[in-house]
Amino acid sequence: MPDRVLKTAKLSILDAIGTALLSSGLEKSKRTARAVKSASSGGRTTAWGFGFRASALESALLNGMLIEGLDYSDIHVGAGLHPTSVILPAVASYGELKHASGGRVLISHVLGCETMIRLGLSAPGRFHARGFQPTSLTGVVGAAVAASKMMGLPKRGTEEAMSLGSTLAFGSSLSVRVGACFGGVDSGMAAESGLLAALLAREGIEGIARDSIEGRFGFMDAHAGPGNYDLGPVTKGLGKTWETAHIFLKRYPTSYACTPMLDAALRLRRRSKLRAGEIEEIRFGDTAPNIGLFSEPEQVKRRPTNIYDAKTSHYFLLALALGYGEVMPADLAAKLADPKVQELSDRVRYSLDEKSHWVEVRTKDGRVLRETQDSLVPTPEREVRRKFSENASAVVGAKRSDEIEAMVDALEELPDIVQLTRLLGTGRRSQA
Repeated sequence: MPDRVLKTAKLSILDAIGTALLSSGLEKSKRTARAVKSASSGGRTTAWGFGFRASALESALLNGMLIEGLDYSDIHVGAGLHPTSVILPAVASYGELKHASGGRVLISHVLGCETMIRLGLSAPGRFHARGFQPTSLTGVVGAAVAASKMMGLPKRGTEEAMSLGSTLAFGSSLSVRVGACFGGVDSGMAAESGLLAALLAREGIEGIARDSIEGRFGFMDAHAGPGNYDLGPVTKGLGKTWETAHIFLKRYPTSYACTPMLDAALRLRRRSKLRAGEIEEIRFGDTAPNIGLFSEPEQVKRRPTNIYDAKTSHYFLLALALGYGEVMPADLAAKLADPKVQELSDRVRYSLDEKSHWVEVRTKDGRVLRETQDSLVPTPEREVRRKFSENASAVVGAKRSDEIEAMVDALEELPDIVQLTRLLGTGRRSQA
């Protein structure tokens, strides 16, 4: 694997760990952890951020839920899914159980991400259109492949694991469309199911069919619809083109689709030294699909009452960016009823623009300030590391955060993944 692919994978892993640790403070995370713990007899793997031990399957579930719990994890835009939230918890939990090397975990992680992404690229937009969540759907198969690599299964065993995984695939897009508390748990369940599929295959359990992915009534027919997919991307450039290298690491706790707008708003505020009290009106341009997701229904989006509605509201996010100069996870709850944010939200208007993303502010003294950003700019490495440090140190402290970062940076040299996972347990605050 090229060095650039491994570097991106390690940054994604670092980012996911920080996001998971921060997510452990969410009420839904604590409730999920209590639910799992109440029926668990313990185990030898770590529930990140909570400090209790669980089975590998239970840890895969919990840790995957944590990575995706804040909607702050990475995404492959073309495939429309979040690979690290599924693959990392599957390989890390099994790797911890078996004291696998960091190198084996890293290689297996990339293999699982490639599988998951390529399946997503074979039917871009089609899973969501039929009401399915592509992350958990393709994630089960990707996690099955990754776990098979961890276990050293032969080709036939990996095929059986994929077939078994395809029957366990699931996921409703409602978990991301309406902000259900369940959001995030589906990533964890995909990790758990993929790992289970590989464990079954290792014991000689056969899958439902040799063509369970592409055959009649198979995975793609069932979830994308007959004739609605092209499996060419699954093998195109395999071993030469690495889709893992194109994973986008988020810098804001919201959908990647809001990134250009927020970049433009923050740049406008910084360059003009704009103060909230100077703003008369805020206008922005975005596509019809994004307006439908993040600006409508207006009565809900303009006055969000919960974290999900806040992080999917153009009005709230723009008011936060222009009013305070940053968009941070803690703000989603802390500033729901903030007078400045609400006043600015009332001044926001949108315009449909299918070609350009822009933010325009008209000030009370008659100036018109405008910034445009039409592309999704990758998050600089320094920003990824800053994000990790802020997220992780808030839970485990600065010293341990630095230790985690150093170990992930040298993951391929780590003789035992337990050296890393043992640092991800008990945080500084009260846990489940």
